Amino acid sequence: MKNLKILSVLLLATALVVLTSSVGAYMRKQTPTVENAFVPAEVSCEVDEEVNQNQKTSITVKNTGNIEAYLRLRLVTYWVVENELTGEMEILSKASKPLDFKFNKTDWLKLGDTYYYKAPVAPEGVTSDLLIKENPIILEKNPVDGSYQVVEVFAEAIQSLPEEAVEAAWNVNVVGEEGSKTIESIQP
Repeated sequence: MKNLKILSVLLLATALVVLTSSVGAYMRKQTPTVENAFVPAEVSCEVDEEVNQNQKTSITVKNTGNIEAYLRLRLVTYWVVENELTGEMEILSKASKPLDFKFNKTDWLKLGDTYYYKAPVAPEGVTSDLLIKENPIILEKNPVDGSYQVVEVFAEAIQSLPEEAVEAAWNVNVVGEEGSKTIESIQP
């Protein structure tokens, strides 16, 4: 009797091993390999500007990322002079007066010293021109010391969603209906 019980247990264990192996092999054969198609969001932008002689005539920003983004600009002005010995440009500690120019208020909003493009820009999309064609930024030159004014444009981009993140990071209000959201004002 004891040998029969041992034989029964061995046969049952063998049957379980064979069954488990068969089911495992079947499942591996039937399950196709799936690739992970996750693409992380990239947020980036680049400035495109036109300068003709002593005038900055156009400033636009391209969304070079792979996700819709809000864009903003800061304009920094300073004076440079060419070093007569090295030929390199040196930045002077000369005060620059604030830039005074008319800008495209239809598409851009000025808050403090920053210009915000009101609408989010699609990947590879480009903003409208910040400048009004009839009113370029005039770059001054000082005939006495040979120095001239530089206006450098710095652009920033932020992913357009979630809106709460945009509002918190840039301290602005995003308003409007889905598909027509815009930056309207600075938060109190």
